[in-house]
Amino acid sequence: MRVAIVHYHLEPGGVTSVIRVASEALTSAGVANVVLTGEQVPGLGYLTEAAGLTVDELVKRLRAAASDALGGPPDVWHFH
Repeated sequence: MRVAIVHYHLEPGGVTSVIRVASEALTSAGVANVVLTGEQVPGLGYLTEAAGLTVDELVKRLRAAASDALGGPPDVWHFH
C-alpha cells in the first residue's frame, strides 16, 4: 500500500507533529508513504501563492510528486 499525506506546510506545531507521528507509524507498519507540502508542490500553499494555477494543474502536480516519491500512484490520499 502507498499513502500520500498532504498539507500546505510543515511549520512547527500540532499539525506537523500529527503528520510526523502518522508517517512514522505507517513506515513502522511497512506502508510506503510520502508527505507532500507547499514547499514540494508549488501552488499547494495559501491562495495568494496559487494565483493563475488551475485546480487541474495542482492535481497533476500532486499526482506526479506522489507517484515519483512512491514509485506509483498512492492507494490512499490523506489531506490534512
